[in-house]
Amino acid sequence: EQSFYVKICKSTRLENSANCNKLIPKCQHLYLDKNLLSSWDDFFMITSQLLHLHTLNLTNNIFSRIDSSYFTCKSSVAKLVNPHLKVLVLIGMRLDWSQVELLMPYLTYLEELHLCRNQCSVISSAYTLPKGVWNELKYLNLESNGISDWEEVQEFRKLKSLERLGLGMNQIAKVTFRPGFRQLVTLDLYDNVIEEWASVNQINEFNEI
Repeated sequence: EQSFYVKICKSTRLENSANCNKLIPKCQHLYLDKNLLSSWDDFFMITSQLLHLHTLNLTNNIFSRIDSSYFTCKSSVAKLVNPHLKVLVLIGMRLDWSQVELLMPYLTYLEELHLCRNQCSVISSAYTLPKGVWNELKYLNLESNGISDWEEVQEFRKLKSLERLGLGMNQIAKVTFRPGFRQLVTLDLYDNVIEEWASVNQINEFNEI
């Protein structure tokens, strides 16, 4: 079956996402880069209505911050989760990990998550990855997030399906191996500040790389 793509980039403002199920009901790949979307309400409106949606790109839309109270008036988790959404691109949206953590239960079926050029520099030192999240996630891209310590990504050792971890253009100086990352086959570390060959040797300890 042929895929249905919709690309609407660099619009002044895209409004009334409540009607997207009538306009593009069979859309599988939706690109909404730089559309001045400003709320996670838009995100959930789109994902809950487009039941065939596989890929959603929201690059350079700056959303208002949320906290745990945001979801208290929402529908149940099951109603907000789109099981067909596999690829989510949230590049350049000023997100820190506290925002990502709140969204995790609603991104259950993702296989790819792109978080490049955000503010996710503090991860494992402040947050614990909940059990059972992202069981299908194969590719996590954290390029250009100002990550300065390998320890900040250690929580991702728990992701049982993770095959690729993108850490390019950060400030990581040293890699230290701990058991985990069992399915990892690609580790992107270009444009970091690796200081010694010992870190390169540590990469040999990963099972599949």
